[in-house]
Amino acid sequence: MINKDDITADFNKVFDAFVNAIKLFDGKDFNKIPFDDSWTAGQVVQHIFLANDGFEGVLNAEVKDTERPFDELKSQLKSIFLNFGTKMKSPEFILPALKDYDKDRHILK
Repeated sequence: MINKDDITADFNKVFDAFVNAIKLFDGKDFNKIPFDDSWTAGQVVQHIFLANDGFEGVLNAEVKDTERPFDELKSQLKSIFLNFGTKMKSPEFILPALKDYDKDRHILK
């Protein structure tokens, strides 16, 4: 059975890889629109930060035991999040502002 420490370790590993990917951009490319109807890398990073806001609270919240296997929906979620051909509209509350973002400030978050 997976526990909170395992989830925290996995999250930290993914977050470290995410920060390393951000570091690969130079300041100019971080805010360059790669193609029509696309976000800049800075906007994508901001969107991911907004979407994950509160994750620590969820991880540390009181929970009850699940009535299904904890990984029952894993393959379904993987197929959704790893299908890079799917294009969706962001909900307003995690929509990044149309502005230039400071790569170094994002790394410090």
